[in-house]
Amino acid sequence: MTPAFASNLWAASGEWAGWTESDARAIMLQSRSRREVWVISWLKRLMHRRFIKQEWKKIEEFLEKG
Repeated sequence: MTPAFASNLWAASGEWAGWTESDARAIMLQSRSRREVWVISWLKRLMHRRFIKQEWKKIEEFLEKG
């Protein structure tokens, strides 16, 4: 349950009222679908950074030769 409710726990202004079992289930299902999207976007950013880092190394090598 922690991944679904972590943002609420970290926020001082988070909702502190109790949740019904159906509310908790809905929150967890929604969080899971968001997490899948987040993981995909995180992987894309990671791959992009690695690609850019490699390209900058090529540019630095070129400039050092010149």
